[in-house]
Amino acid sequence: MAEPTDSLSNGCILDTMTTSLNAKDYMALNKLLNKANLQFCNATSLQGNVTEFLKAAKRIFSQDPEELDHDIAVEVVERVMDLTPFDQALEVFTVEEIGHAVTSHVITLVRLACKVLSRSQPKGLFAGTGLIDLILEQLFDASTELEIVNEIEKCLKQLTSDALIRRRILKDNLQLLMRVRSQFDPICASRFLALMNCILPHIDLSEFQDGLFIFDETEIHKALDKDIILFINLTDYYSSYLRTLGATGEQQKSSSWLLGRMLGVVIPAYGKLYKQIHEYYMIETFARRYLFRLFREISMLKDDRYFEKLDSEYLNLTPSNPDFSEFIKSIKPSYLMRVQHDCILRNLTVTPSNLMVWRNLISEESSFNQVKDILTSDAILSLPYYEQMVLLQKLTCYEHSARYLLNDLSKVMSNTLDDKSGSITEPETSELRREVLENLLMFDSEMLNVWSQPTREAYRLIVNGERVQDSTAHVADTYL
Repeated sequence: MAEPTDSLSNGCILDTMTTSLNAKDYMALNKLLNKANLQFCNATSLQGNVTEFLKAAKRIFSQDPEELDHDIAVEVVERVMDLTPFDQALEVFTVEEIGHAVTSHVITLVRLACKVLSRSQPKGLFAGTGLIDLILEQLFDASTELEIVNEIEKCLKQLTSDALIRRRILKDNLQLLMRVRSQFDPICASRFLALMNCILPHIDLSEFQDGLFIFDETEIHKALDKDIILFINLTDYYSSYLRTLGATGEQQKSSSWLLGRMLGVVIPAYGKLYKQIHEYYMIETFARRYLFRLFREISMLKDDRYFEKLDSEYLNLTPSNPDFSEFIKSIKPSYLMRVQHDCILRNLTVTPSNLMVWRNLISEESSFNQVKDILTSDAILSLPYYEQMVLLQKLTCYEHSARYLLNDLSKVMSNTLDDKSGSITEPETSELRREVLENLLMFDSEMLNVWSQPTREAYRLIVNGERVQDSTAHVADTYL
C-alpha cells in the first residue's frame, strides 16, 4: 500500500489507516501511524470516518499483534479521541467493552479505556456503573503491571474532582479500601496513598474519614518497619497535601479542619523521628531528605503556628543544630529571617556552597530585601560561570529580584548577555543561560528598559544563531 503524500488531508490519512487496520497490513500501518502522529499533533479538527477508525483500532488492540508499533498507535488513537466529540467516541465504546478492556491486562486496551473514562462528560458519567469498581480492583491487585497501574492512576486523577466518582470510591468501595489499608502491603498501600492524594484536595467534611485519610504515629512506625519505600511514600503523602495547601494559599475554609487533624499527628510523629534520627538507620540513610521536605511544606503554610510548634519542640532551628545549614536552604525564608536574622546575615556570603541558601532567600521579597545588599555585581561575577547561571535562574524568576538585577547589577547583566563568542558550550550551562533570558523576557519592555532589545537579541542568538548587533552586551555604558 502506498504511503500518503504530504499533501493528503488528515482525513485521507485517517481513512487509509482504517483500511490498513482492517487488512492487518502492519508494515504500511506503522508508516502511516508515524505520519499521522506528526500531522495530527497540530490539528484542531479531523476529517474522515473517525468512528470506523476507532472501531478498527479497538478490534486490533484486542488482538495485541506483535507487528504493531503499539506505543505510537496508542498515541495516535488518543490524539484522534482528543479531536473527537465525546458523544461520538462513546458510540464506539460500550460500558461492557470498557470493562473488558480495563481487566484485559493488555496495556493498549487499558490505555484506550482510561482515555475514554478520563474524557467523560460529565466526569461522573460512569459513576453509576461498575467501571470504577473494576479499576480499583485492578489498582489494588499487587500483580497488576506497573504500566497499567500508571494509566489507572492518571485516569483517577482526572476523575476524582467529581463528587459522584468520590462517592463511588469512598462509600461503595469502602470495604476494599479498608482492607488494603489494614493489610498495609507495601505495593498496594503505596497505590492507596496515591489515590488518597488525588482525592484529598477535593473532599469536604461529609466525605472525610479519619480511618482512611489519617495515618497515626503507630502506622507511621509500622510503615518504617515494613518497608522504607512505604515509609517514604507515606511521608510524601503528607508532604504532597501540604504542598497543595501552600499552593492555594489555604483559601478554602474546608481545608482548615483537615489541616489541624493531619498536623496533630504529623508534627509529633515526625518531630520525634527527627530528634531520634540517629536511632533509625534506614531513615538517616534513605529518607532523611523526605523528612526535610515535609518540614519545608509545614513551614510554607500560611499559619506559622504549626511550624513554630515543630521548631520549638523538635527541630531547634539554631546554629547549634548540625542540620542548620540544610534547613536554611529550604525552610520558609520569612520565618528564617524572623528567628535567625543576625546569624544569617553574619554568615551569608556569595559562594558556590551558599547557592541553595541564596535561591531560597530570593524566593520571598521580604527576605530578599534584607539580604540583597550582599549580592553585588563583583560578588556574583567572582562565581564560576555555571554557578552564576544557577543563581541568576532564580533571581530572574521573581519581579522583585529581577528588578534588582536590571537596575543595580548592570555588570552582571552585561556579562549574561555576552555569549563569550560562542564559547559557552557545556549543555547544562547553556540551558540555564537560555532559561535566564527566557525568564527576563517574561517581563514587559518597560521593566526591562534599556535591557529589552539586547536581551531579545541575545535570546535570538541562542535560538537561531543570528547575531543582530555586536555591542549588545555593552548597554551598561549607556544605562549608567
